[in-house]
Parts: sequence; C-alpha cells; structure tokens
Amino acid sequence: MNIEINEVRKSLIARYSLALFVVALLATTAFAVLVSALKSSEDTAYIVNLAGKQRALSQAIVLDVHRLHQIRLKTHEDDSTENTQKLNATFKHLQGLVNEMSSANHQLSKGQLVGKAPVTLSSELQNLYFGPKNLALEVEDFLVLAREMLASQDLTQSQNLLNLMDGLASPLLVLLDSAVKQYQIEGEKKLAFIAKLETFVWGGTLITLLFEVIFIFQPLVRRLVDLDVQNATNRLELEHLVEVRTLKLEKANEKLANLAYHDSLTGLHNRLNLEQDLENIVEQFHRHKSPFSVFMLDIDWFKKVNDQHGHDAGDFVLKEFANLLTTSVRQNDVVYRAGGEEFVILFERMSLAEAIKKAEDIRALVEHHEFKYQDENIKKTVSIGVFHSDLSAVIKVKEVFKLVDEALYLSKALGRNRVSLVERNQIAHDAQIPKEFVSIVFNEASFSEFDKNPTSQGGPCIVPKVVTDNIQKLFGVPADVFLTAETCLRSFIHPDDYDFVDELGRMGSDLENYQQSYVEKTLVNSTTLRVVDVHNKITLVYVDIYFEPGVSSYQEAKLELKIYTSQDMHSQIEDALMVYNFHSMLENSNDYIYFKDRYHVFTAASKTLVDVTNVDNRMDLVGKTDYEVFPKEYADKYFKLEKQIFSGEVAVAQEFQPTLDKAGNHGWVDNRKYPIKDEKGGVIGLFGIARIISNTDYEGIIRKEKLK
Repeated sequence: MNIEINEVRKSLIARYSLALFVVALLATTAFAVLVSALKSSEDTAYIVNLAGKQRALSQAIVLDVHRLHQIRLKTHEDDSTENTQKLNATFKHLQGLVNEMSSANHQLSKGQLVGKAPVTLSSELQNLYFGPKNLALEVEDFLVLAREMLASQDLTQSQNLLNLMDGLASPLLVLLDSAVKQYQIEGEKKLAFIAKLETFVWGGTLITLLFEVIFIFQPLVRRLVDLDVQNATNRLELEHLVEVRTLKLEKANEKLANLAYHDSLTGLHNRLNLEQDLENIVEQFHRHKSPFSVFMLDIDWFKKVNDQHGHDAGDFVLKEFANLLTTSVRQNDVVYRAGGEEFVILFERMSLAEAIKKAEDIRALVEHHEFKYQDENIKKTVSIGVFHSDLSAVIKVKEVFKLVDEALYLSKALGRNRVSLVERNQIAHDAQIPKEFVSIVFNEASFSEFDKNPTSQGGPCIVPKVVTDNIQKLFGVPADVFLTAETCLRSFIHPDDYDFVDELGRMGSDLENYQQSYVEKTLVNSTTLRVVDVHNKITLVYVDIYFEPGVSSYQEAKLELKIYTSQDMHSQIEDALMVYNFHSMLENSNDYIYFKDRYHVFTAASKTLVDVTNVDNRMDLVGKTDYEVFPKEYADKYFKLEKQIFSGEVAVAQEFQPTLDKAGNHGWVDNRKYPIKDEKGGVIGLFGIARIISNTDYEGIIRKEKLK
C-alpha cells in the first residue's frame, strides 16, 4: 500500500512539474511577443503624435510670421518700449517653433526618434518624404524662409518672405496631412496584428491545457480513483470500529456531564450552570425587553428535620420538595438546587403579577403538603425571595443574586413562610439608607379596632401584622407583644408625638383610596419623632411610611413603617451634610470669608466677598487670584500678608486693610489669615476672614496704635 502511494506521489510530482513547465514556457513566449508588439505600437503612437504636432507647428509658424511683420511695421513708426517688448517676445516664440519643427522633421524623415530605438520608414512614407513630393525638402524650404524672416531687418524683404511662406503653407499642410494619415493607417495595422496575436496566444493556451488534461492529468486521475476506492473500503471498516467506540465514549461523557451539572440527590440543575443561564436571560432582557423573574427559596427550619428524623428523612424531604417545584412550574422554567436546603427557579417571559401569584402558589403548596416519610408526616414551610425585571434595574447577574438573596433574608426576618419582593430601584435605595432598620407592617385588619380599643394613654391601639425581631433593641420588648396586642405602639411614642399614631390610623382607614392611587410600592410619608423604651430612654428616630398595593388574594394592600435611628441616618449623610453646612456658611455669612490654595488661588469664598470684587457670583472667584478681582494696590497688600503665612513666619497674619465696593464706597476690614495644614503639618492653603469695621472704630484703633 505504501509503495503504491509513493509511486503515485512521484508520478503526480513529475506530471505536475511537466504541466507547469509547458504553461510557463507558453506564458513566457506570449509575454515576449506581446511586449515586442506593444513596444512597436508605443513607437507608432509617438510618431503619429509627432506628425500631428508638426502639422500644428506649420500653422503656428505662419501666424507668428504675420504677427512679427505687423509688429515690425508698428515699431518702425513708433519704437516705444511696449512695441519693442512685443517684438522681442514674438521673435523668441517664432524661433522656438522653428527649432521644434526642424527637430520633428529630422526625427520623422530619418526614423531617429528621441529617447527611442531607430525605426524604419515604410515604402509609402519613404516615397512621401523623399519621392516626387519630397515632404522632407518642402519642410526644410519652409523653415529656411522662416529663419530668413527672423534674420531680415528690411520691411520690404520681410513682406516678400511673408508672401513666399503664404504660398508654401497650403501645399505643405496638405502633405503633412497625408503623412499623419499614413502614420495612422500603419498604427491601426499594428494594433490589428496585436489583436490577432492575442487570439493566437489564447488559442494556443487552450490547446496546451487540453493536451495536458488528456495526456498528463487524466491518467493520473484514474490511478487516484482506484486508490480512493481501495481507501474507502478500508475506511468503512475503520469507521465501524470507531463508531462503536465513540458511542461508548459519548454515553460515558453524558453520564459525567450529568453528574457535573446536576445535583446527585434531587436530579435538579446545580450552581455550575445557574449563573450562565441567568446571564443569557439578562442578555435577552436587554436585547428584547423580555420580562423575567428569579425565585430564591429556602426550606424553613430544615435542620430540625435532620435533628429530629435523621438525615435520610432530610434527603427524602429535599427530593420531595424538588419534585413539588418541578411539577408546579412551566416546561421552560428551570429549577436549581443552589446548595443545602436553598433552591433557585428561573422564569422567562413572566409578568410581575404572574410571578407574585406563582410564588404565593408555591408557598401555599409547600405549607399544605405532608412529607410522608415512613410512618411520619413532616410539615414544612418555605421562605421565598422574588426578583422581577419590572421591579428593579437589571445591571449584572451578581447584583440580581444579591437582591433576591436580600429579599429571601427579609422573608426570614419577617417570620418565615412568606414571599418578599425586591423593591423597585433597591440598588439606589440601599445606597441612601442604613441597612439596619425596624420594619412594622400593617394590613387592613390592623386598623379594624382603631378608635375602639384605647390604651391607658387614651389613644387608639393598632395591631401590626409583621414586626421584625430587632424592635427589641429599640423598645426593649420582644416583637410578640405587639403582634398579640399585649401592648400598643402608642405606648412607646413620646406624648408630644401622639399625633403620629393618629395620622397612621387615618392612613390605615384610607387604604382603599391608596389602592386606587398607587400601582407599586411607594413612599407616601416621612417624619421624625421621639420613642421611649421600657427604661424611659428617649431615642430620636426617622420613619418612612410605604404603601404597597394588593395585587392578588395572597398579597393584600398594606402600610409598612421603616424606622431608623437618627444616628444611623446621620452616618449615611455625614459627608454630604458637611458640604451643605460649608456652603450654607459661605452663602449667609456677614463677613468676608475665603479659602486659597498654596498658589494664592481662590478655592471658595463667601457671597459677601462678591460686593468688593469685579465678579457677579462667588463661584466665579474660584480659580482666580487677587490680581484678577481686586485693584492692584489692594492685591499687593493681600499678597504680602499671605506670603507671611506660606513662609511660616507667623501663625496668624493680621492687618487692617481698605476696601472698595462696586458702588465706589470705601471701607475698612480687620483681615486675618490662618494656615491650612496637611496631616504632616505642611501648609497647603489658607483660610481668611475679614470682619467689617466702621471708620470710627478704625480711627480709634489707629490712635491706640500710635499711643503704644
């Protein structure tokens, strides 16, 4: 087999080399012939052009001779500078034409072209130039008359020469036309020859290729076909063996992939493909605006199952729970076991209302399901966090997981066995408020006894539906006492702030109107008040009141109070508040206040300083120096004082200095400048405050200084 392949390889190389050699030889020959023909054609074009040019030169010479004679007549009558210049210009131009026509006549009659190989004149051209018509001599006679015209200074002689040239011009033009036509005829014959040559080369190439196909490639193809048939037979036998092994390998790979991407206990997808699947859904959302939802579910108190019934029972509950999820979702929805008792479901093309209903359906299904393990009935509940693309801006997959995880955490914090939704724009909201807050949720039933069950303080008692456990940290009592109405919220409100509870009661009684006004969870009120814990400690708190509309029988309308301590709120806005305080001082101060960097450039200034500068707004001072906004004599004083600060000479630089406002009023200020230092003690800028003093006070200060 290998010997046959080597023989075929050698035969292929030899035949292919021969074919290439023949083609190369044919191409080289055709190239040489075509180059020669094109060279001849190029020379012909040059000659035709030269002959046509000679004809034009003869006419131009006749015109210049007439022009020269006329100018000589004018110069004879008036030898002004202008006529003399025209005479010289015409003389030079005629002389150039004569020389150029003489050169052209020499090239055409002798066949000695400038810059090109010599050419042989045809018999027709030989007869035209040197036969009875003797064109070469006619041209020379014409040029002799032109040169005599140039040399003549006698007007009578010039007129005679002019008459002779007029007589020669017409017959000469006819002969030159004959020469041009003859050159054109010969050029067209050469082009026709080139066309025939191209056809011959094309035909020769086709014939050569046909011979190569018949005598070189066709025998080789027959041999290759025979070998291919033999190889095909061998290949089929090998493919059968490979196919058998491939099927076995594919089955093994499928088992490995299933183990890698699926949970071995429940058979659900695992976390390995969860992020990639959600990435694809988010991409589809950005591209086509297809709504989607993500559920994160956690079995409540699952550890108790393992502790009370054993791990086998725990595994049974997990598998049964996974089966409940897969049978309660659509065919295209995907359920994942994220780890432990935590599960995730991805829903594509699902509206917000559908997502809320589905989450409540799953919660209720689990709550009423009995996990029958051996002889025991195990009851469990589930907490669910829900993310929907309509409720929050979708940016990155990790942020979606973070938000839905926080929603699940909220369900746990609110007592478990419930559904919590990611709030609209929760990313921005979380950046603005503290993470720690007390949540109190009221539904319509919470206000049923409003004004009917007064507390010892004489006000209404409102019973919440949900209270987070961290309320004990704020009030000193557990959440249960509020849920069971053992005590009322009003009991922990400062007496001067009881109107807050009254307002809350009125809002609760008006839930139906709120339901018609709002289609999503909305902040409807905010306030600050004082709360008093069981130890009579007063704490200032900030309260946001949200209304959340009911969207189904599972989720009714409700009011939620989010209570933050004032200290927590302050820590969130402390830096921003410092900036606001700073600008408020600059806007409202009666003194001239300013800040400068190390280079004497304003970085901030009070509103009052505008009155004694040439700018209209205090922000216009930023980036300028004293010399740009004050008169020079004042700026000089300020600069000298600031030098004392930046040089370290003094800790405080003080001087009584004059001022001049925009109305032209003069005044005095007690100008003091203080250094601004970095953490290493280096001076990086200065702070200045100039207090306005009256003329009387200034004169008194001067008198005291003189007495000293």
